[in-house]
Amino acid sequence: MDSNYLSATLAETLGNEYGVIEAEHKLINDGQLEPGMKRQLQDIHDEDQQHVRNMERALEIIGRPADAEQRIKRGKEVCMKIVETTSDDPIDMLRATILAKYKSADAEEMFYELCEEIGQEDVCGLFETNLEEEEDHLDYLREQAVLMARERITGEPVAD
Repeated sequence: MDSNYLSATLAETLGNEYGVIEAEHKLINDGQLEPGMKRQLQDIHDEDQQHVRNMERALEIIGRPADAEQRIKRGKEVCMKIVETTSDDPIDMLRATILAKYKSADAEEMFYELCEEIGQEDVCGLFETNLEEEEDHLDYLREQAVLMARERITGEPVAD
């Protein structure tokens, strides 16, 4: 079993999630967002901070690779490239955040399945919680991106 592959990939995903946290923070502080959306984003941000703690615990259980810090840094850099290549438009920023969150969710689903396969039930539990919440987050954020775009196109305000 190549547990180094699992831990190395998890370290990069952890870095991506650190980037997601930064992207969410930037969105929360955007003056153009509706107060209700800011509140919901804050809740998502808080849950994502728990996701980071879950991933950190999973990495400790599986074993940190020797180059963990480099891999975490690389994961965060990749995430920030996704986020930073967008304009300061809130819809673009939201869509970039969705892409970054999807990248983490996709990797976490793979980890869940692999940990289940190798009998790491304690790690599976950490990813199961993350995945359930992430699915809700992505649904909400995609819905908000569509509503914001609709408001821009039609000029009709979105209800809070």
